[in-house]
Amino acid sequence: MKKLFVACLAAVFMFLGANLLHAEERKSADSIAERVSVIEAEREDLLDRLNKLVEVSGYVDGEFVMSDQAGKNNQFRLHHLSLFFKKQVTEQWRFFSEIEFEDAPFLEASDGELDGGSDGKLFVEVMTIEYLYNPRLNASMGRFLTPAGIWSIEHYPPFAATQERPLHIRNIFPQVTDGLQVNGTANLGDTVATYYLYAGNGEGNAGSGDNNEDKSMGARVKFKLPLLTKLELGLSGFSDTNSSDTEKIAYGADISAQWRNLRFQGEYALGDYDSATGTDYQRSGYYGQFIYGLGNLDLIYRYDWYEPSDEADDDQKTVNTAAINYHFT
Repeated sequence: MKKLFVACLAAVFMFLGANLLHAEERKSADSIAERVSVIEAEREDLLDRLNKLVEVSGYVDGEFVMSDQAGKNNQFRLHHLSLFFKKQVTEQWRFFSEIEFEDAPFLEASDGELDGGSDGKLFVEVMTIEYLYNPRLNASMGRFLTPAGIWSIEHYPPFAATQERPLHIRNIFPQVTDGLQVNGTANLGDTVATYYLYAGNGEGNAGSGDNNEDKSMGARVKFKLPLLTKLELGLSGFSDTNSSDTEKIAYGADISAQWRNLRFQGEYALGDYDSATGTDYQRSGYYGQFIYGLGNLDLIYRYDWYEPSDEADDDQKTVNTAAINYHFT
């Protein structure tokens, strides 16, 4: 009987202990849940405050340039300071701009004129308001980099392997366009296709307006193929009539390929100019660039060819470029 009483008493204590333990666990769980709720509320408040801010980023590059060309000295150069400003206004509306300071310009107002200590440039390179409808259809309005070829878009470090751009870039297709653009991406089986359609003021027109009634029109399509390590092919087209009634139609083709550690990038562009004075000519250029990657180190060779006009016999230009690019991270 005594043993039975002790056993019952032990069972009672075990039952009470278990309840007390469960109560402590429930209390601890409730405390954790409350802390999680507080953290989640603080997170939402932080995200709300961050969404009201503008995200600022950018890039900078400096150089030491050595040249054997006549009239050029070995020199240091503060080349670019570009600041990106991005604002996600809503889930679908976004603002983006890039302000570029090239060659560290110094501008000072003096008696109504700008007096500077250098030939630098302060330039609004990009400023767009974008509407992101879905991956297949998006629209942007403002100033955007003209989608023609590879280098016109991917000219920022570290995407561009060399500091100096190829000879024909910006001499056939314009650097920027002020206007309206639609673009999107679609899957075509194993191939990914990206397109751009745009219309704008035309090249040489400031952001304040157009200097004639004609509008420039352009298009680009790029295909990413499931071949090699990477293979992308692109086609570009552009038409414009400037204030001197010179009509221009430009065509371009580009390729970006990679097989293991070896990368190749090349572009070709042709501009057909039809002047109102009867002076018709063609301008063309191309480059081919090889990059061999050794870990953080890239060995680079590029060949450039450019002809400003096929009417002249001695204006063709060629450049051979060898470079070493080291990625610190």
